[in-house]
Amino acid sequence: MNDDNRKLTGQERNLLRGLPMMTLAVIVVLGVLPLGYYLMEVSEGLLKDSKIRMTPNIDDGYLIAEFEDPQGDLLREIPEEIEFGEIRRALDIIEFSVKKVEFNPLAGLGIEPRVNLVFKFNGKLPNPQGSAQGFSLPALHVYIDTPGKNSQGAVSDRAADAELGKRSWDYQVIVDGMHELPRIFDREGNLLMMGLGLYVNYEPKEGVEPISWVDTSSYNERDVKYSSITAALPLKALGNPSEGKWVFYVLVGLADLRSSSMMYSSGDDKGTWVFDAVRPGFSNDLSIMDGETSYLFPLVLE
Repeated sequence: MNDDNRKLTGQERNLLRGLPMMTLAVIVVLGVLPLGYYLMEVSEGLLKDSKIRMTPNIDDGYLIAEFEDPQGDLLREIPEEIEFGEIRRALDIIEFSVKKVEFNPLAGLGIEPRVNLVFKFNGKLPNPQGSAQGFSLPALHVYIDTPGKNSQGAVSDRAADAELGKRSWDYQVIVDGMHELPRIFDREGNLLMMGLGLYVNYEPKEGVEPISWVDTSSYNERDVKYSSITAALPLKALGNPSEGKWVFYVLVGLADLRSSSMMYSSGDDKGTWVFDAVRPGFSNDLSIMDGETSYLFPLVLE
């Protein structure tokens, strides 16, 4: 029989049927995927040029309020037993800001609306304990008074100071490098919910080439001007901080896993040690720990 006129076997027919898919697969592997990686690099470059960050999201979100704190205004001396070179800078917050990320549902790509609390420090935060979060010294407390709530009840042992029982607040947020996410508690110390994310970003000094947002941790300490810790919280659960009157109290302590507050304590009757607080306009004044001035400074949004 002439080979040109013979009938195709079943195996040959199956091979012919699969030929278009095989051809498409080759095109994808040899052409589309390399092009995709190239476009990803181009897109990342465009995002950098337009100052858009991928994480947490759109440069931490839309700014609602920003509060500066004087540099070098620690509220107490560092005890000798925990003193070392970088600890002062790691406990000295210089700025706190509240931001909001809320996309149009059609453009949000599944990103849950969030309130971002951003804590700014000088230089690159030291990480002597090798925390996966990128910092291990500061423990941050934020007490939030939201509109429309009757905030009464006992203060928990997670709070930094008994004086907080006299203040109006609904939520306590604890941020530290020993936990993967920020944690949100009520006034009695019950865990209400976990945050949505915890990120550390670095701002390089002038003249230093920016590093890809994928791995900013590879910055050398000498190249970093500022570090920012961002705690992402669920907006739907807490409410919208751009609506109504909100009050924040921001405290900084030394992280200590032995304490329910995650803040270092001397072990005597003085309780938890607060080393810094966001107090715009206040200069360094170590005497406030004697009760002359409260370090619970209200940061008001309205």
